[in-house]
This record gives sequence, C-alpha cells and structure tokens, in this order.
Amino acid sequence: MEETEKKLGDLRIDVENLRSRLMEPQIDKKMAETVQPDVVLLDQHHTELQRLQREIDRLEAKLPAGSKWKTLKFVFFLL
Repeated sequence: MEETEKKLGDLRIDVENLRSRLMEPQIDKKMAETVQPDVVLLDQHHTELQRLQREIDRLEAKLPAGSKWKTLKFVFFLL
C-alpha cells in the first residue's frame, strides 16, 4: 500500500511538471504575439533611419570640402 501511494505521489508530481512544461510554449507564444507589433514598428523605423542617413550622406556629398557643417557634425558626433 505504501509503495502504491508513493508511486501515486510521484505520478502526481510528474503530471504537474508536464503541465508546467506545456504552459511554457503557450506563454512564449503570447509574449511573441504581444511584442510583434512593436517589432514591426521598430523595423519600419530602422528602414526610415537608413533612408534618412542615405539622404544626409547624399546632401553632405554636395557640400564643399572643409565645410563648417561637416566640422560641426563631427563635433556633435563626439559629444
């Protein structure tokens, strides 16, 4: 009888462990669904940032060599 009760107790612990392990992917899925819109927005902002940087580079290339703007930009970059 004691042996059966011990086995039953061990099986209950196993069942609880399995339930916990089953919940982990569901929690991960819910978190992924929650952050997915933020990831899309972050990607859009990153793409826009790259576009703006290319535009800045293009406009800077039009400035004469030794331009004050380039010097100021360098100073701000160092700050």
